[in-house]
Order: sequence, then C-alpha cells, then structure tokens
Amino acid sequence: MAEEIKKLLESYKEHTDKKIEETKQHFDIVAEELKGEIKLVAEGVAANAEKLAGHDEKFEQIDKRFDEIDNTLQIIKLDLVCWEQEQAKAAIK
Repeated sequence: MAEEIKKLLESYKEHTDKKIEETKQHFDIVAEELKGEIKLVAEGVAANAEKLAGHDEKFEQIDKRFDEIDNTLQIIKLDLVCWEQEQAKAAIK
C-alpha cells in the first residue's frame, strides 16, 4: 500500500511539474506578445506626441497672427474715429 501511494504521489508530481512547465511556457509566449504590443503602443504614443508638438507650434503661429490682426483692427478703428471727428468738425465750420 505504501508503495502504491508513493507511485501515486510520484505520478501526481510528474503531472504537476509538466503542467507547471506548460504554464510557464504559455506565460512566456504571452509575455513576449505583450512586449510587442506594448512597444507598438509606445511607438504610437511617441508619434502622436510629435504630431501634437507640431500642432502646438502651428497654434502659436495662428495666435500671433490673430494678435497682429486684432492690433491692426484697433488701429483702423481709431483712425476711423479720428476721421469721423474731423468730418464732423469740418461740417460744423
């Protein structure tokens, strides 16, 4: 009986060791696949960061251009007010 238990335990240990090895191999494969996928995601994030930096530069240029246009419009508005005042003075005389 003790011999049978010993054989049964050895059989169970062999089976368990085999399953442990299979599980390790499976997780190694999964880990390699995940590494590849993580690398792709990281590359995509880096590419998007570069694109966003480019967009930031463009927006800064657009903001500067809008500021220039706003300043020009303010000058035109002041010139128009002055011109209207001169026209009103000329009409009074």
